[in-house]
Amino acid sequence: MTLLIFLFVKRLAPRYILNGICIGSCVGGGFAMLLFVGFLFTSDMDFSSGSVYLDKLIGGGLLQAMDGAPFRFGVLNDVRFLRTAVPAAVLLAVYYLNNIKWGLLFIRLVIAVLSAAAVLLLISAGQKQCVRICHAAWDADSPDGDETEELD
Repeated sequence: MTLLIFLFVKRLAPRYILNGICIGSCVGGGFAMLLFVGFLFTSDMDFSSGSVYLDKLIGGGLLQAMDGAPFRFGVLNDVRFLRTAVPAAVLLAVYYLNNIKWGLLFIRLVIAVLSAAAVLLLISAGQKQCVRICHAAWDADSPDGDETEELD
């Protein structure tokens, strides 16, 4: 799944954190659909997936680390990417280990809450990036920072 996110980011060359979250969501949604169809054929329905947010972390973290530059493999060593990818990988490993060994609902809920909180932090970073871009565009349009058009 992570390789698909890397492929889409390399191919589409997005520049913003929120784009990465959307790409991760699309890849994760497609993967979840395939799992759901597999569960239909094996009649092993499990709707308590705590890993639902983890794919968004990878996409958002990747675009945050790229910081508007084109994709390069060196970004995988960037601290901004590792801050999201490593916890996502650990949470995913704990989630699947829990499903195999213990099957405790409490662990699933903790993973869901932690991953949702991490996605909300990434969304906040994406919003701050949008505000910075808007302020930069405003400052470039009006060098003195004041409104240049007359109001009627």
